[in-house]
Amino acid sequence: MDRIVSSLFKVFILLFLITWLVYSLFHVTSPPPRDATAGAPKTTLPPPLDASTQPVPAPPNQTTVPVANTPVDQTAPILRAEHEQIAFEIQGAQAQGSELQVRVTAVNNGPDRMIELSSYPWTKALIYDAAGNVFRPSKIRVANVESSDLTRAMLISGVATPVVLSFTVPTVRGKPDITKIRLFELNAELYNTTQARTNSFGQHIGEIHATFRNFDVEALPK
Repeated sequence: MDRIVSSLFKVFILLFLITWLVYSLFHVTSPPPRDATAGAPKTTLPPPLDASTQPVPAPPNQTTVPVANTPVDQTAPILRAEHEQIAFEIQGAQAQGSELQVRVTAVNNGPDRMIELSSYPWTKALIYDAAGNVFRPSKIRVANVESSDLTRAMLISGVATPVVLSFTVPTVRGKPDITKIRLFELNAELYNTTQARTNSFGQHIGEIHATFRNFDVEALPK
């Protein structure tokens, strides 16, 4: 009986050793769990505000205010205009009987050029009176060059050149029936000195579109 118990005890010890050896050989230690917060982005908190630091105010709401167009006073005199570096200025308007003259000074602030003024209807050298009547010039004089249809003359740089446009207007009991010019359109073409010298006026180099308004007509006695 003692022999049987001793044998069973030895078998038990042997099985325990075998089991421990197998467990030691095949047991895999599992890695420690990852830190749950390792992959999360870190948020940097701003430093605490200093009591002496004033907070930055938020920008006010920007409101777009439409720009109002200032109306042009159509009754105000307009006596000057500048186009293509040529300054024009009304010197006056005088009428005697049925003849009315508008006197203009042209100062060329650019290179020497020839100006061409025409009394043809399509050239738009016109005046309008207070009743809306339109008149075109019967003759045009630039310096000492005068013509009844097409006037070409040189505008020398820096020289104030007189321009006189003559119109035929109606009369009442021998006096001119026009006291104010409401609109004066002065259109012209420009040519360079080479074209002027060779009389080559096929293509102009510039155009004048000057507008003047609201100046009186002085009536001269006969």
